[in-house]
Amino acid sequence: MSRKPPPTFLRAGAVVAGLGLITAMIPAGSAVADPSPSPTRTWSVTPVAVTDQVQGATSGSGRLAESDQALLKSVSPAPVSVVVKLDYDAVAAYKGGLPGLPATSPSVTGRSLDLKSADAAKYQSTSRTSRTSSSAS
Repeated sequence: MSRKPPPTFLRAGAVVAGLGLITAMIPAGSAVADPSPSPTRTWSVTPVAVTDQVQGATSGSGRLAESDQALLKSVSPAPVSVVVKLDYDAVAAYKGGLPGLPATSPSVTGRSLDLKSADAAKYQSTSRTSRTSSSAS
């Protein structure tokens, strides 16, 4: 007849095992990144003039994005974190409207999303080209 270990023994064993796993996941001292890397590149900032702003989004999700008016009016040289919303929809949300690019959204096609379809590949290729040309300018 085997005897069950007391609950405190089980709890202690679980704590020891958990601490062992946590300790094993901590990287060795040599694998830790230098907390203050030296800058290797100098960045320059070009202020956005009012004439450089584009008004009106063309994609459905692009129309949801809003810019903080205070940020647009700021002249501070302090760094500011921003999120850039490129003006095109995801394959699952694209409802058509661009010449030569049929809709890929299941809400329009009535079919399940097929990321391997010719239409999806064509739309992804077009949006990838847009991203590349936007980041190059």
